[in-house]
Amino acid sequence: KIVDTQRYNFANPFVMDPSMGDDPSSPSPSSPSPAPSESTLSDDENPALEELLNKEQVIFEGLGVVQSKLDEYQANLATLCPGFPAIEQWADTSSDGEIGMQLRAVAILMVNSVKPKVFQVQQGKYDTHANEKATLEANLSDLRTGVHTFVQAAKTCGFWSESLLLVFSEFGRRFEENSNGGTDHGWGQYFTLFGQGLKQQVVGSHVDTGSSAISSLIPSHSDAINQEMNTKGDLPMKTDIETFNACILDALGLPGLERTGTCPEGMRLR
Repeated sequence: KIVDTQRYNFANPFVMDPSMGDDPSSPSPSSPSPAPSESTLSDDENPALEELLNKEQVIFEGLGVVQSKLDEYQANLATLCPGFPAIEQWADTSSDGEIGMQLRAVAILMVNSVKPKVFQVQQGKYDTHANEKATLEANLSDLRTGVHTFVQAAKTCGFWSESLLLVFSEFGRRFEENSNGGTDHGWGQYFTLFGQGLKQQVVGSHVDTGSSAISSLIPSHSDAINQEMNTKGDLPMKTDIETFNACILDALGLPGLERTGTCPEGMRLR
């Protein structure tokens, strides 16, 4: 983990607090004080920050960005976007910063006008056949922090109007819990979109009632059990993935592909 919640001060989660020891019950204040800038802390007193910086270097190396170019991109932030979120805002005490640091890399590239058509980042550890609750708590905390900070950076730095952020998984999971406190691979899943000018809506509906209300889309155990279809805990897919992809292309102002067709009027995202 980037930050051990049992060893780091919640008021400043990137400075070790030895007095906390190994007691996980230490409370977190409701309004933590702001973390200091990374430039004011040495690696010796801020091991969590050092790990984030190492993670960032590995990410950019994977993109083929040499250290000198990364230094240039980071130096440009002060001029191009003085309010760019500090590195410690991209991770939290409950996660390893995996997705947050990748989104930070994307934001740095966009501020520096290094703009491919599509960036794809990846967060692992979702194959939760066991111990799902604890794994999801950490993963979703990381995802929430990373997405929130990316949106704030995009708005602050002026590229939010050019961005469409899609959160998706390559497979769904069954609703029914297995014997190991996890869930197995399944059919249905959720996609989440963030962007400027999007309709605030749910695209899709309950398989039986046809309702698109949030309250009706939260599945119950009975929704995943269909004796005739032998679903065994699977939630059925309601919206074809290719149709949804057509709507993504439509939201980006691009034409549909032959395999996707066009986006139905009632599913348009903007």
